[in-house]
Amino acid sequence: MNKKIVVLSLALAALLAILALGVATAQGKEPTYGTAVVNGDYNEWDLTQDFFAHMYRAGNPDKLVESSLYLRYDCISKTLFALVLADTPTVTVQVDGAEEHWLKVNGNIVVDEQTGDDGLPPDFSWVGLQNGAAQGWEASAGVTAENHSIRAHTIVTDDGELQTSSTIPLSLNIDCGATDVDISSFTARWLNDVAEDKSPHWSAPFFGIGALVGLCVIARFLPTKRR
Repeated sequence: MNKKIVVLSLALAALLAILALGVATAQGKEPTYGTAVVNGDYNEWDLTQDFFAHMYRAGNPDKLVESSLYLRYDCISKTLFALVLADTPTVTVQVDGAEEHWLKVNGNIVVDEQTGDDGLPPDFSWVGLQNGAAQGWEASAGVTAENHSIRAHTIVTDDGELQTSSTIPLSLNIDCGATDVDISSFTARWLNDVAEDKSPHWSAPFFGIGALVGLCVIARFLPTKRR
């Protein structure tokens, strides 16, 4: 009987771990937290730390990587910053003015090459623009701090031809901090994660249900006294 209890308890623990992993995965990938200046100079970007996703020819992961997407998010201004760069020196971003260079959030274009650059988001600026071609582009847009779908798209010249270069639809998780305080009513609400710790946390309801199920299973197999 004790052996059965141990086996069932281990199975339950494994199931809860799998469910927790699924919840964490569904939250998506986070951007780097920080600011950038949309001015065509990407020296402030860290191409290792800020990397977010590859951009494939025709948006197909089975095809060549033509460019890359880098992201930052400023929690104070609630601004998402994006950098798109051609992946190799032989690939250039084509400045065609056909509204093919854009960033979509939740299926809506939040910034493209027609947006302009006035110092307030949304902004768009070419990087390394010369003779109708560029190394890439920078952009910014106002985006709320929560989970979103995101996609970046651009046009490049490769193999002597124009090619589309795009990410696949991606999940973006923006998590800005520990507490949300309403000073006027002196109330506070605890959010899921603290700013310094980006690891997923167990929610109280989820953990409570798991513990209750575990106790019920164990109680079912405990020996009872005979009268």
